[in-house]
Amino acid sequence: MERASLDLSRLLVAAGALGLPTSLFLPWFDVGGFVAAQGEPDILPVKSLYNGWEAFAVADILLTLISAGALIGLGLAVALEARSAMDGFRCP
Repeated sequence: MERASLDLSRLLVAAGALGLPTSLFLPWFDVGGFVAAQGEPDILPVKSLYNGWEAFAVADILLTLISAGALIGLGLAVALEARSAMDGFRCP
């Protein structure tokens, strides 16, 4: 594999692994509706905006663990390549 494509693939893995948990902080969906206050005849509009952390129960934690695993794997690949380069070996 060429060096440029290897560097690009590592960059894409890093961007995806960092972008996934970051996207959980962005607004995912909103729920609008109307609520009648107690003792009040008027109906008040209610709008709640939910991000990924608030919307999911377990999936947000799993997505974070997946992205952490990708970053750990990327770090190991870079460290092993640097070690093999110091020993005089070359990855095919």
